[in-house]
Amino acid sequence: MNPELRKSETAVATGLERRPARASAAQVVDGCIQRVRQTIDAEHAAAMDAALQGGRRP
Repeated sequence: MNPELRKSETAVATGLERRPARASAAQVVDGCIQRVRQTIDAEHAAAMDAALQGGRRP
């Protein structure tokens, strides 16, 4: 897992422990983190496909 994403997830989790009333704001941030993770995963998949096909990444 990406260390920056792990830090962000930890910050959101600890922030919710301190301020549970801000859960709706945390959901927005969590959604952003999930989209970033999906983008990173897609980039890794594209790089792996290119490497397996003997080509370069598009």
